[in-house]
Amino acid sequence: MEELQRPAHVQGPVPQNEFNVLEYLGIIRKHMKTMFVASFIGALIGMGLWWMKPPVYRAEATLKMDQNSRDILNYGEFYNPYTRFFREEYLKTEFEIMESNPVIDRVISRLPEAFVESHFPPPKRSTSLFGFVRESLKPKPKLTPEQQKEQDYERLLSTLRNGLEVKEIRSTNLVSLSFVSQNPLTAKSVVNAWLEAYIQYELEQKYVKNKQAHNFLAQESSRLRREIEALVAEKADKEKQSNAFKLGNNTIADEQSLIDRNRDLSDARTKLIRTEARLRKLENASPESSIDVSQMSSVTRMSGELAQLRADYQAGLKIYKPEAAVMQDKRGKIDAKQTELRKEQRRIYRELLNDLRAEVEAQGGAIEMLQKDAARLQASSVSTKKELETSIVNMEDQITGLRTTLEELDKRKASLNLALGLKDIGRTDKVIVENASLPKTPYAPSLRRYVLAGLFLGAMLAMGVMFLLEITDRTIHTADMLQGITGLPTLTMVPKIRERQLEKAAEDFKIKAFTEIHEKGVALLKAAPSQELKSIVDIAVLFKDRETKELQSKDLERLSSEMSQNMEKVVALYLRGKNDILRTENAGWIAYFTRIYDLANYARSLGSGEIREDLQKSETKKPSRRRLAAEAKSLALGHENETEDDAYGYSNQSEKEQRIGIRKVIGCMTHIKPAHVFSEAYRHLRTNILFSKADNERNHVFLLTSSVPSEGKTISSINLSIAFSQLDKKRVLLIDGDLRRAKLHKVFNLPGELGLVDHLVQKEPLENCIQQTFIPNLSLLGSGTIPPNPSELLASQSMRNLIQELRERFDYVLFDSSPVLLVTDACIIGNMVDATIFVTKAAATHRDEAARSIQILRSNGITPIGTLFNDTEFSGKGGYGKGYGYSYGYGYGYGYGYGYGYNSYGYNRRTNKA
Repeated sequence: MEELQRPAHVQGPVPQNEFNVLEYLGIIRKHMKTMFVASFIGALIGMGLWWMKPPVYRAEATLKMDQNSRDILNYGEFYNPYTRFFREEYLKTEFEIMESNPVIDRVISRLPEAFVESHFPPPKRSTSLFGFVRESLKPKPKLTPEQQKEQDYERLLSTLRNGLEVKEIRSTNLVSLSFVSQNPLTAKSVVNAWLEAYIQYELEQKYVKNKQAHNFLAQESSRLRREIEALVAEKADKEKQSNAFKLGNNTIADEQSLIDRNRDLSDARTKLIRTEARLRKLENASPESSIDVSQMSSVTRMSGELAQLRADYQAGLKIYKPEAAVMQDKRGKIDAKQTELRKEQRRIYRELLNDLRAEVEAQGGAIEMLQKDAARLQASSVSTKKELETSIVNMEDQITGLRTTLEELDKRKASLNLALGLKDIGRTDKVIVENASLPKTPYAPSLRRYVLAGLFLGAMLAMGVMFLLEITDRTIHTADMLQGITGLPTLTMVPKIRERQLEKAAEDFKIKAFTEIHEKGVALLKAAPSQELKSIVDIAVLFKDRETKELQSKDLERLSSEMSQNMEKVVALYLRGKNDILRTENAGWIAYFTRIYDLANYARSLGSGEIREDLQKSETKKPSRRRLAAEAKSLALGHENETEDDAYGYSNQSEKEQRIGIRKVIGCMTHIKPAHVFSEAYRHLRTNILFSKADNERNHVFLLTSSVPSEGKTISSINLSIAFSQLDKKRVLLIDGDLRRAKLHKVFNLPGELGLVDHLVQKEPLENCIQQTFIPNLSLLGSGTIPPNPSELLASQSMRNLIQELRERFDYVLFDSSPVLLVTDACIIGNMVDATIFVTKAAATHRDEAARSIQILRSNGITPIGTLFNDTEFSGKGGYGKGYGYSYGYGYGYGYGYGYGYNSYGYNRRTNKA
């Protein structure tokens, strides 16, 4: 309140607040209805898409896979290379094998040909517009029967691969394998055929591997037997030579050297045998199946990278189709890595072959040299017998070693014979835990998922549109925004009134008017009986103290129409009987009879109870924000516009706002419903205006203006005048200072022939120009005749003298002026009055227009005391909405015979509805 008593002369707008989350939450709350509607429409669209999408069935089977199972061969250094990787890598590799072409080929071969043709038919010609255009622009090339068959087969492979889903069951060795199809029988048959094909593929791979190992062991066994037989025969010859040999005269040193050479020769021969065995084993194997090649670090590393790429491809298939660019790129990387791996395997294979062959050659050369050296030493040996004995011992060692190796090979060979027999009985470490059963209910689409997705997308789209509209909206929505732009305090915030409240207010006023007319008519009838008065009383009896709470909509409209028609009869009866009352020259009787006319005259203009129906039929006109200045000037100089079309070439009013009936109801709302929150806002404005200046300063003449038309300054000036008239029966004068578009007399349903212009130009007596309204203590000085030069007339000395005269005759004087941006009238009057109030309208006043208007007023030496914020939506804390109201237990009486309160007006504190 201290701020209002000593307002600071703000030179510019105050700084805007920083980012505030509550403002954005307020936007969402403001458009909550829109969001709900958009979400509901999204849910309906989701339901429609769900209904149009054909049902899909999913068959699922369970397979047990043991990562650590050993190959049945397990010979020497042979091992399963995947045991080096983690379980996830092993499973991803197996999943890739499941989706490989060899396995899918076996799946197709297990399905009957008729089944495949009926359940996987070729695609039909596209029936959609886009598909037709695409096929027309890029027709498919003609294919030969072989090419068409190959294309159909590739399509079938892609269809089966895309429909399959393989995933592990956590914390187990179980794997779930499922297939999705529009036919439940198709899903079941494909899953079961897939399991059998995968297991058969595993068996065939193991059989081929074991068969190769069996052949290799058979060859090695035959070779070892031949070598053993040759060594046994050679040993027998040496033993015969040893028995027939006689000791010579050789030295002990030569004998020892011969022994050493023989030992080296024996070791070299053993090493050569092993090297030759490795060479033959490598030659019998391919680069891809060679164990020596797979043990190389580069091959192991590249195998792991290939497994990771296949796992990424498998994961991508859950998101994209195989034809997608990202999946084609991943498939290209897999093919490149496979090619690179094969090249590396072949390179290492060639290097190993060359190394082993070179090593065999080198060892053969070394043996020859050792043999020559041994022969030389043997010639000079001191004991040929010992040499023969040593040779026999070495041969025995070789024979023992070869026999041990042969026994091991025979054991492995027997195991392989058993493994080869397991193929026929289907023995494998991949076990089917549960076969797929026929699905009975659709797997997809999910109604709940489609509806939730529609709700979410609808809400997100609505929020995006809401925030886009709010960001691009340059109008003022909040009091903080208004204060930040104008740099002025907000004197009051006037809530928005709903159409139904206006209808109810009109109906209640008519009932209260009939009640007062009946009271005054009865009093007059006793003092001056007449037929007209009796008829007026009879009409008023029909409608006084009527209760409208229990009536339905149609009944209310019918009642309102009847009351308006009877108000017309009351006015006609007044005109017929007023001369009799005037002849009595009794001031009290004349005042009573005049009061009856004022009430009836105003009440009959409030419509016939069909306001809401008319408003629903009316269409909102789009704002026409700017017109040419020449057109504006010509309109300003023209005649009065009866349809509320703007005389300034600027209009943003809708058709329902232009209805004079609504303007009359809301214009006098502070009088019609003084207990309403709308009326309380103007009493709050009245208090702030009175305390805006010190007691020793003049503060009795006020001006209300706005930046552009249709921002509520006329309604605000009327209701503020009514609020001042309710203040201790103060004499209040409301002046229509808008000399281009006079409309205040229409609101009060008074004639507009004489007014301000007639007094200033034609020197018409002020008493003839000022009219008493039906509201006690409130008078009206209309604009009168529209002048050709309104600005010059307002700036004249006669106008200044008039304001000084009115200041002495009335307690408060209020001017309803023209907009600031269009004409200079407001700036002229603003320098003559005590205080100026700048009127704005929520969601209608443009920010730039408001800032420009304040700048124009300040440049003309006018500093408004504050702003009035019209048409605001109050809800929540800090407003006049929920949780806040006025529960006065008394009515407002102003000396005209009836009072208003919540009970009489049907105002509900909790719902804020009239």
